[in-house]
Amino acid sequence: MSTFTHDPREHIRGIHQIFISDKKRIGFLFGAGTSFATGISTVQIPAIAKMTAAVIEELGKISPKMKTAVDGIKAEIEAKKDQGGDPFNIESLLSTVEAKGEVVGAGTLNGLNATELVELIKAIKSQVKTLVSIHEKITASDIPNLAHSKVASWISKARRTYPAEIYTTNYDYLYEIALEHFGIAYFDGFSGSYEPFFCSEAVEDIKAYAQLIKLWKLHGSLGWRLRKRDEGVIKDKSASAEDLMIFPSYLKYSNCKKQPYVGLIDRLCTFLQQDDAVLITCG
Repeated sequence: MSTFTHDPREHIRGIHQIFISDKKRIGFLFGAGTSFATGISTVQIPAIAKMTAAVIEELGKISPKMKTAVDGIKAEIEAKKDQGGDPFNIESLLSTVEAKGEVVGAGTLNGLNATELVELIKAIKSQVKTLVSIHEKITASDIPNLAHSKVASWISKARRTYPAEIYTTNYDYLYEIALEHFGIAYFDGFSGSYEPFFCSEAVEDIKAYAQLIKLWKLHGSLGWRLRKRDEGVIKDKSASAEDLMIFPSYLKYSNCKKQPYVGLIDRLCTFLQQDDAVLITCG
């Protein structure tokens, strides 16, 4: 019988060699866990269970009728769990409400008509946006202690042939805050200053921004919205909860195929196709 051994020190040395090589293309893919494990207990986006509970609590304050409808939907979802259905959480709740909104017609479902179901969808998304907006809780003294600032600090000190690329599915401003704290110039796909607009051509061919750190927000961001006059994607911190964020529901798969998301995902694919690229995932 063959015996296989695992020496973590060898893997650590291998990773260290990757980091000290200034010619490697380094990319980071950060998921929801990095917005929870911020390093500051008072500044974190709740994990899915706590987020679900917080949203339902707020819905009860907005409208008892909404709360009753949500309780009914929860019972429906949990009844299907034994048959291989999804567990009840913010994603299955929003997916179910959106699906009901598409078929309700002139009738009612869970005691809500079409208009009321739309209002429930908006209320859920608004609460998610509120929970994600943790930048409003951050003080100047918090920033150096953010886990995101530790990544930014390393980026600021490392002199590389190819600047690091940060990919994230999170909507929050934590990476923007951390990069700007260290005075790091970065490009996130937007151009302009008065009303910054998403420039898909610059994402596809980033030679004009070759020396800037890249920050790609794959699922959209707080403050992105669609400009009605020309369907352009712009930055606007007063954007509503529905604007250009891929919320956790079954519609996220079709939304990912639209601009600006498809351009950003294509950028990730292009990065991975490079022979000398290394992608480090976290969260």
